[in-house]
Amino acid sequence: MGNTPIIVPESCHNAPARLHLDLEASPDAVRAALLDIGDRLKTWGLSKGQQTDTQIVLAEALNNVVEHAYPTDAGGRIRVEISRSEHHVDCAIRDSGTPMSEGPLPGAALPAIAVTAVQDLPEGGFGWVLIRQLTTGLRYCRVEDENRLTMRLRLG
Repeated sequence: MGNTPIIVPESCHNAPARLHLDLEASPDAVRAALLDIGDRLKTWGLSKGQQTDTQIVLAEALNNVVEHAYPTDAGGRIRVEISRSEHHVDCAIRDSGTPMSEGPLPGAALPAIAVTAVQDLPEGGFGWVLIRQLTTGLRYCRVEDENRLTMRLRLG
């Protein structure tokens, strides 16, 4: 789409919108998908903050799939569906990778950060906290051989 702004008439801002993506489970494919998603969110009438929140949530979740559901170079696919209604953005991510551990989703609390040196800060554990803070209706289930993660972001 380049640098040309997309102008959407005000009357379209409340119209339902959907985006379906099927991508390779790789960092490069996730990065490209997030750019495409960002371009699409602009056309849906979301504020800059709502666009950013949606991209952060999807970046964290999709990168978790790449890193944890497909931890080897075996590869895999990720299916993403994003829809916008008048009051919400709903995101659904599906993959056939390794299932998440049973129990509640991670990220209810920040990881321990009481360290004396910056290099001792933990590498992970912040993504799920961000996802939880920015979403409502966060759900994960395993159906047959498929991981399903759904998230809702409120608008307004």
